[in-house]
Amino acid sequence: MLLGTEKYRNKLSEALNKAEDSITILTAFLTTEGLSWIKERVSSSNIKVKIVTRWRLSDLLTGASSLTAYEEMKVYGWELYADQNLHAKAICIDNSIIFLGSANMTSYGLALVPGGNSELGVSFTPCPEDIIIIETILEESVLIDNQLFAEILEYCNSIENDRINFGNLKWPLRIFNKLIKTPRKLWVADLFWSSFEQVNCSLSANGDLDINVLHDLNILGLTKDATLAELTKAYSESRAWRWLEGKLIAEEDKSMQFGRISDELHNNLLDEPAPYRKDVKMLVQNLFTWSVELMAERIAVDIPGKYSHRIRLLS
Repeated sequence: MLLGTEKYRNKLSEALNKAEDSITILTAFLTTEGLSWIKERVSSSNIKVKIVTRWRLSDLLTGASSLTAYEEMKVYGWELYADQNLHAKAICIDNSIIFLGSANMTSYGLALVPGGNSELGVSFTPCPEDIIIIETILEESVLIDNQLFAEILEYCNSIENDRINFGNLKWPLRIFNKLIKTPRKLWVADLFWSSFEQVNCSLSANGDLDINVLHDLNILGLTKDATLAELTKAYSESRAWRWLEGKLIAEEDKSMQFGRISDELHNNLLDEPAPYRKDVKMLVQNLFTWSVELMAERIAVDIPGKYSHRIRLLS
């Protein structure tokens, strides 16, 4: 049954009060008000509480998320994780019930203040595949520790008074690289649905963009006006490239055949039902074209002997 803001909050409150072992929360935004509301409903200090939030620089500077949440969670003995791409809002309690909805763990998301948001949500008993999805997001998130928090705090304080366009600011590379992990699993939506040539031609032409090209630009956070430099930077930070790079790094000779990558991708997709193998091969082919065009300093593609294409990491 679909639940409105108040019913969703009340049912979640009851479930948190009954938690016995573990609580995993995924929330794009997390504020101290939302955190306090959760803490009031967790009855035992023995319950393992893990919260994954986005913690982009703009989230912290605009107040969409609270920087002090880490220090409060540390007092509680809870763990805070960051996932720069997170937009999900889900709560998994004792692996026996999941709440899924639109509400973030903030005063407005939970309607704790007048004028709170109108949200919707559902609760259900998870199947094993649902638990795997939650666990995968947690595993691919970065645990915030004292050292990383100190770096984040120092950087935020250094630009606290520079509030012109701070909503568009991004982490410096030295911090960003510490806030991302190599993806272990992917969704089809993380991958490129067009070849780089198709996208490049569309960007140069007049008229509406193909739906597959629009998808590819959307996952990169770019528009039709994107430059080659912007495409390259965004691609280097994409989940698809980081997944491929991670697979190559794990190989002794830093290389993989096309067929092997297709098999790995097919096994690493979270989508149910999984796409047909021919569709997976097309996704890998698209990934190859993007890598060849934009990551030429990092990879090389050749055809050793009579075998299929091989992609190799150069450095």
